[in-house]
Amino acid sequence: MKTTYLKVLGCAILIVGCSKELPDEIEEDNSNLEAIEATASSSCPNASADSPQFGMKVCAGDGSNLTKYRQPYDFELPINPQTGFVYRSSDIVGMATDGHPNLHFVWYKNGRYSAGTSEDLSASRSPFNHTYQLPSNPITNYQYQPDDIVGMAIDGTNNWVFAWYNDSYVSAGTPSNLGAHRDPYHYDLAIDSRNGKEFKPNQIKGIAIDGQENVTVVFYQYRQVSMGTTAELDKYSKSGSTSTYCLTKLPGSNVKPKHFIDAGIDYTNNHVFIWFDRP
Repeated sequence: MKTTYLKVLGCAILIVGCSKELPDEIEEDNSNLEAIEATASSSCPNASADSPQFGMKVCAGDGSNLTKYRQPYDFELPINPQTGFVYRSSDIVGMATDGHPNLHFVWYKNGRYSAGTSEDLSASRSPFNHTYQLPSNPITNYQYQPDDIVGMAIDGTNNWVFAWYNDSYVSAGTPSNLGAHRDPYHYDLAIDSRNGKEFKPNQIKGIAIDGQENVTVVFYQYRQVSMGTTAELDKYSKSGSTSTYCLTKLPGSNVKPKHFIDAGIDYTNNHVFIWFDRP
C-alpha cells in the first residue's frame, strides 16, 4: 500500500505553497496549494505509537506525527467555581491556541473559560472571573448551548475565536463572545475515506488553525485529517475522490482519536498540540 503525505517547506503544518484565509466572506484563491494525496485504502493503516498513556496528557507534533516535538506530558485543569472541584475533561467543550502570545484557552460546559500554558490551563486567566456567551443560528434563531460545540480554534491574524456547532454552522468572535465578529455560517466537512460519505459533526475530534497561514486542520475519528478554511474544512486536502490524509503517529499505543479533547497550534513554532484523556 502506497501512502503519500504532505511535505514541510517552511510553512504551517504540512503545507506546500501556503495561503491565508480572509476573515470576511471573501477568501483567496489557493489554487497554488499542493493537494494532499490520501491513502488509497478505504481506511487508514495503523499509526505507529510509543508506550501506552493514561490520564490527561498533552503532546506536540505536526499534522501527521503528533509526538514529533514533545512526548505526552501531564496537564492540569482549574477548579470549577460552581462545584469547588477540579474540572474534568468531560466538562470541556473546546480548546484553542491564540497567535500572540501562544495562550491556550479552554471553554467549559458551565459557560466559563480559562487560559494558560499547555500544562497549566489557568495560569493566565481563571474561570472564576471569565465567562462566555454563545450566538444564535441566523436561520432558526436557536441560541446555541455549550454542548452544541464540536470544536474550537483561534486564527493567527486577528486572534478570532471560531466555534463549530453540531448543526454544521460555525461562528467567529472573542473568547467571551463567540459570535462577536461573524454570525454563524455553514461549513462543509471532509469525506470519510472508509465509506465515501461526508463526516458528521460529532465525528470531529479536534480542530486547530495554523497561526501563520490560517489553515484550518481537522482531526476526525479513524485517524483521518483534513485541511481547509473555516467553512470548507477539506479545501486544501482534496485530491481526486479523497479529502483527508492519515495520521502516522499517535500519542500512545492505546490512544485513539476518540480520546482527543481538542487541538491547538502555536504561532511561534507551528507545533500542533493535542490534549487527550485516556482512562
